[in-house]
Amino acid sequence: MRDLKVLQSRGREVHTAWSGMEVHRTFYFEPYEAFEEVTLILQGRTEAGADPTWTRFLPAKDPYFPTLFCNEIRVSLTDPRLALSTSPDLEVGNAADGNPIVTILDKLETHHESPGEGYAGGFITAIYRPLITARITGLEAEKFDWMDAKFNPVFKQIPWPTGLKTFVALDSLSAEARAALAAGAVGLIGGAALLVVLAQGGVDATIPPELADTITVPIFEFTIRRLLVHTPPFDAIAWCAGKLNSVDAPFPGTTLPDFAADTLRFDGAEIEGRLDALGNQWFEIIYHFSWLNMLSHDVFGLDGLPIDRAPVTWNHVFMRPSFLGISLSEIGWWPVVRNTDLRIFDVGIPNLLNGPATGGALYNTANFLDLFRIPQ
Repeated sequence: MRDLKVLQSRGREVHTAWSGMEVHRTFYFEPYEAFEEVTLILQGRTEAGADPTWTRFLPAKDPYFPTLFCNEIRVSLTDPRLALSTSPDLEVGNAADGNPIVTILDKLETHHESPGEGYAGGFITAIYRPLITARITGLEAEKFDWMDAKFNPVFKQIPWPTGLKTFVALDSLSAEARAALAAGAVGLIGGAALLVVLAQGGVDATIPPELADTITVPIFEFTIRRLLVHTPPFDAIAWCAGKLNSVDAPFPGTTLPDFAADTLRFDGAEIEGRLDALGNQWFEIIYHFSWLNMLSHDVFGLDGLPIDRAPVTWNHVFMRPSFLGISLSEIGWWPVVRNTDLRIFDVGIPNLLNGPATGGALYNTANFLDLFRIPQ
């Protein structure tokens, strides 16, 4: 790289629209060969340190709009006389005579523009665009990262749980139906359970197929984009995949929503390589999440007690717990845990001898800040 000797501002344009805004700043610089240095300063770069550490040099931000950063550059020469004719004339040599064969492709790939005296500079147009940025607290050293958050609201239809029953009031049945039910009651349900059901004025029946797929759950497909990442955190990505946020507000110090614990699931990442002006590689990463953003009055805790207006999490299942065909509680969103001792899925049911359910969560949790740490 050539040392930069002159850098002058020559113009500024601001473009605004409903879809966003851009700022175009024009600079004159000398010598022209210093364009690599100016480009790296404007667009930012990364540098490797002792493995596994690396450093990010941030791109230039606009002096008037601090949320706009330079992410595109256009360079032009100031000498209109520059042409490929300044290189040696095209000639066809004879390899046997030791004369090189110069082709048009050779000239295109090897020619370096050398401005003539008095025309030693160039113009750079730096384009600044807004990036939603956030300062992430709690990290050891690097506190800055891009968080171009995008939310895509979708709605997922889920079926009723297998074996769920509906309660049919006896007074809604005809006299013939009640008589048939009473005649075959013992075979239909069995013994004491039938007496309890009849005493309550109704009978359980299986949910009919036409009522399947009627539970609508709002899910936001949510992505975060990271730029200027020298080394992707492959270990953190593998560890967090398929896990949930372990705490409320997993991204403290940012403008992102305060996701309730267990409502944000990490679904993986897209990683694409990029090159700077000198050919050094860095990576752009897009993290994918699924946010279960739903509040309900029918949420139950592991103690089996209802929680008013609570968030439904990925560790809840819509069901009505039952034992040997007898319903034990209300229908709603119940937490499901893995009972590693019995190797079964367990639900917290109130008033049972063994108390609330214990064991590991249906989904494990992780600290999502590990996805953003820069090793120092």
